[in-house]
Amino acid sequence: MSAGYVLPGTPREKASAEDGAVARIIARVSTEYVLRGFQLLVDTYGDIRAGLLVQAINIANVGYTDAQAEETRTAAGASGVFPDEMRRPVTIARLADSAGLPFESVRRAVQQLIGEGLCQRVPGGVIVPRTTIERPENLRAVLANVGYVRKFMRDLHAGGLIGQVPASLAAAATVDGTWVARLVTRLSSEYFLRALELLADIYGDPRAGIVAQTIVAANTAHLDTREGGGWRYAGIDQPPPDEARRPVSVSRIAESLDLPYETVRRHVERLLEADICVRTQGGVIVPAALMVSPAAVQAMLANVGYVRKFARDLDAVPPMPRPE
Repeated sequence: MSAGYVLPGTPREKASAEDGAVARIIARVSTEYVLRGFQLLVDTYGDIRAGLLVQAINIANVGYTDAQAEETRTAAGASGVFPDEMRRPVTIARLADSAGLPFESVRRAVQQLIGEGLCQRVPGGVIVPRTTIERPENLRAVLANVGYVRKFMRDLHAGGLIGQVPASLAAAATVDGTWVARLVTRLSSEYFLRALELLADIYGDPRAGIVAQTIVAANTAHLDTREGGGWRYAGIDQPPPDEARRPVSVSRIAESLDLPYETVRRHVERLLEADICVRTQGGVIVPAALMVSPAAVQAMLANVGYVRKFARDLDAVPPMPRPE
């Protein structure tokens, strides 16, 4: 099942038997990081959708550059922020397609971001201007993200899932490490958006995927030790059975996502109607049957490749540029 699955976005790289043996434990560790990222977006931009769109626009604006190249470092300077004239605009249609959201919803959301000064309309589409990237709250999010990425990589290393914790994360945490910290955030944003696409593949909609994955994380959080129960359910053919999943309440989900209770309740009701989650005593769970579906299996195998690429990219971050 895993041997022939070509990882999306990573040409000629295939999931191996080794990937399958650790796919579920990597999914649990990476979900913790992704959900922390969602919370950062809420804290920085007010809600998840606005944060995701700002992130997607920014990646589209600068994604054509080689993050590791000397010319990229020179263009971004010590601050790690590209000037506006180097940002390639993205159209609303392209943005809606990449985000998996309706065109009109994205158009309205982007218009609101423009009205708030977070995005700018330019010939050819929209950009996230340098002034947004340099906002104090954005820098705080960048630095917080470095800490979350460091924990993510340390957890992977502690479980023997990667060879080492990338040295770039230590450099990014220093007083003079702003350039590296922004590059780490760019790389993590690329991983983050890929992870969101995988949620959409499993659950059919990115917003439903966020709520459903929050439920999955809560159901299996007690299994995230690097020994014992965590490794008992590490492989792609070893889903935690329903009786091992701990239910979570709607109010706890709302608190985790920092969303209004009524909003989350409506999302959960839709998930229940779609048989994506089920009610049990004490709350809701995403059942094991869903997590062995072909879409879920393929997404978890793809995630292994994405996580390993993320770790390799972090390893390849060059040293900080010397002050002129």
